Amino acid sequence: MPHSARLWCRLTEASHYELADSDQLCSCFLTKVFHYWVGRNAWYGTWSSTYCGDYSFSLQREELLDQIEGERVQGSTFTLAELPALALLGKHLALILFQHHAQSPFQEVPTSAVAGASLLGVAESIRKRADRALLFVASPELPKATEPPYRRFGSVPQGSDYMLGWTPTSSYDTEAVSRLCKKVCALSRKPARLTSRST
Repeated sequence: MPHSARLWCRLTEASHYELADSDQLCSCFLTKVFHYWVGRNAWYGTWSSTYCGDYSFSLQREELLDQIEGERVQGSTFTLAELPALALLGKHLALILFQHHAQSPFQEVPTSAVAGASLLGVAESIRKRADRALLFVASPELPKATEPPYRRFGSVPQGSDYMLGWTPTSSYDTEAVSRLCKKVCALSRKPARLTSRST
């Protein structure tokens, strides 16, 4: 069960929601979420890409490379992406917010939309304006601050007895996500009124 020991999963459990909703936003920075998908030649020479589910996202590049090696079959090619993500850190949790399909992540979200009195409140103010944004929860020590460029890599076969090679193919536009990050950082320096957790 990938990531479970390190608390890396989509924010779905009620206990995580409760904790995030009572946690105070302390800081925000850009981080990388690594993501892969697989492409294959289908019928009549058409090309198909397969989304591999939540386990295809990780904060650890080497973890995904190991998974990819285990999924190699003849005719498959892989894309490995460094997704620009917002890491919102509280006192107890870190929330990781990202889009896996966008060339210019969060371009549709105005900075004026960023608001909230809790860690979850700030994250949700962004997610509800962002198309298909994903919100994961992680242990606070996991996310690492990163800087552009954030790139995509295509797999390059080296032979059946060797691991895949990787070559950069394109980069993400980070102007919008960087702008949001600055706004969240400014918000984290303001006094926050938090709702007490029920006992």
